[in-house]
Amino acid sequence: MTRAPDVELVLREFLADDGAAAPDYVLDVIEDRISRQRQRRSWRLLRRLPMSPIVKFGAAVAAVLVIAAVGWNRLPKLTGPGGDPTPTPIPTPIASPSPTATTIPPLPNGDVTATGTYRLRPLPSTAAGLTIDAVVPEGWQGYGSWIIATTQIGPPDGVAIAFVAAEGLFGDPCHWDLDGSRRNNQPGDVEVGPTVDDLASALAASTAYESTTPTDVTLGGFPGKQLDLELSPGISECDSDGGETRRFVFSGAESAGFSIMGDATHSQVSIVDVDGIRLIAVLISSAGASAEDLGTAQGILDSLVITP
Repeated sequence: MTRAPDVELVLREFLADDGAAAPDYVLDVIEDRISRQRQRRSWRLLRRLPMSPIVKFGAAVAAVLVIAAVGWNRLPKLTGPGGDPTPTPIPTPIASPSPTATTIPPLPNGDVTATGTYRLRPLPSTAAGLTIDAVVPEGWQGYGSWIIATTQIGPPDGVAIAFVAAEGLFGDPCHWDLDGSRRNNQPGDVEVGPTVDDLASALAASTAYESTTPTDVTLGGFPGKQLDLELSPGISECDSDGGETRRFVFSGAESAGFSIMGDATHSQVSIVDVDGIRLIAVLISSAGASAEDLGTAQGILDSLVITP
């Protein structure tokens, strides 16, 4: 038998793992067995088998399920009590409702039945937008929208706060009816400048009443000047507005200002500039006013919030 040279060489190389050649008779036996062994024919893939859409869809679903299962198994395990702490869910924040503006009631024209904050509009003609908010106690009274007072507004023990504007002064507060018309909005006979200091200086310079030296004050958030006036007690010979005798210190277009009624003699005058509006708060008290009422009146002034 003739050996194929290539097979012989391969066998000899394979069996000679230690560098030595195998005997010839061994090679002859192996080669004879190989030549007798029937060889299995190999299959060739001639073309790709067609795959229906249903098969494709099924394969895709299977792949997704496999991925999901793997992902689930890789998630951290959550345990209940006694194990690892279970994460607390984070609540979704809920927007708080916008606060609604609180309506401040107007100062009643009469008895104040409940302590609270009330709104005054003292200058409807010259400064309609100006408002004053004040904390007024139960038992006090409102007059119009510009006076806060005890139940007894005049002598013998009344206390009142009035908010007025002024363009000038009356040289004699007792004789203010200069044109005989008995109108309380007559122009005064003492002209003053437009500033807070102008009016405070004119009040201090008058010889019709006693006055203190003007000092600095803040009223409702606005700076100004304050001084005390002491008038003579006699009023019986003063001018009348058609109803009763009165004394007027201030004059102005809005009115002649707050009349000092009866024999009340003391007035604490605070003057402030509210964005170009010269506003006056007069705290007037009768001789028999109690310290409690005077303290309450000062507390009302301290509570003021003035809005131009």
